[in-house]
Order: sequence, then structure tokens, then C-alpha cells
Amino acid sequence: MNEQKGIHLLDQIPKKHEGWVYLLWAVGTTRYKIGRSANPVARHQTINKQSPYPTKILDCFWTVDALADEKFYHEVNADWRIHGEWFELKESEVNFVAKVETKLDSLTFFNFYKVPHNSYLFQTLVPTYSPTISQLFFHHNAVLEILIDSRTMRNIYFHLRKFYAAAKSRDDLIYIDYIVGHVISKKIQVQNENISELLTGLLIGARFRLIDLQTIHEEYFQ
Repeated sequence: MNEQKGIHLLDQIPKKHEGWVYLLWAVGTTRYKIGRSANPVARHQTINKQSPYPTKILDCFWTVDALADEKFYHEVNADWRIHGEWFELKESEVNFVAKVETKLDSLTFFNFYKVPHNSYLFQTLVPTYSPTISQLFFHHNAVLEILIDSRTMRNIYFHLRKFYAAAKSRDDLIYIDYIVGHVISKKIQVQNENISELLTGLLIGARFRLIDLQTIHEEYFQ
């Protein structure tokens, strides 16, 4: 077992690949754009000025490898591609657009573009939508499943997901890799009792280091 695999994956990704992948809708049409940008808000403003239709960003996510993740969604949705980064729904799917118009607040990147052969991978990692970050998450999840019994793993799985969901930078992912790959592994080796409670507390405490005090206050004290 290679506890450093997560770090190795990060080392292979150039820092210039970091950014946002977004899903943009040309309002009033069945056309959508899957793109990437270091600043999706500014990018949207530029596209909106150039487009013959008003546009709206339906969803976006930060990822350590926007280049790879954008390419992934372009390939997954190749059947709908009409030109470059633009995709269009087929006539049989037009009814779905009505749902998009009325449920924009609940719409996410993943319930719009399903991944039929492996939807579990993305539906369970809410709201960390990046396929690249998902790979890191499932690597560490697999490491812990080897070391921890299934009942304990079920108890901490939710907190591990929330830990990854809090990541917003490469440094955050390196910190997560250290906590899961080293700190937790060592705790498991020396601790025999109450391991579930100990690991849950560790993940919650580590997560608090990744999110700001205002977020903590809103989530836990209101």
C-alpha cells in the first residue's frame, strides 16, 4: 500500500491547470457550454456580451486539474456536442429544459450530466464535483477501508466526504493527504478502543481548519 499516492497524483498536475469548470446555459435555447476558467464570473460576463442569447451559469466547481476535468465532461457528453465547447439537447430531451428553468436553485452539474457507467462515483461526493478530486477521495477511502472495520468506516465516511468538500486549494488537498495518509493511519495502529469516535473527531477538527469561522458559525450555531 502506497500512502503517498495522493501526493504523487498532485505532483503530476501542473499548478497552471488549477481553475474552475462551469456549465453555462444560453437562456431560451437547448444549448449549453462546458468550459473552464481561472475566473468563471469574468468569463461569463465576456461570453454574455458576445452571445446572441442571454446566458446563465448553472453550476461550476473548483478543481486542481480543470484541463482534465473539462476534457472529461466534453468526452462524456460528446453525443450532444454541436461545436467546440457547446452542446445541445436532442428534441426528445426538450421537456427537461422546462425543469431546468423552474429548478435552477437545485440543479447541479451532476444531475444534469449523468455518468451512466459510474454515477456512484460522483453522486456520493457532494458537493466536491471534480473528477480529479474524486480520484483522490476514493484513493484515501480505499486505504482506510483496508485499515478499518466496515462498521467504523461507515461512521466516518460522511465526515471524510465533508473533509474533501471543504478543500478549495492545492494546499488543502496536500493537508488532507497528510491527515488521512499519515495521521489517521498511525492512530489506527496504536489505538484499539473508541477508534470510530477518535477518527470522527480528528476529521471534524481537520475540516474546521479548512473552512472559515463564519462558515462554521452558520453551519453549527444557527
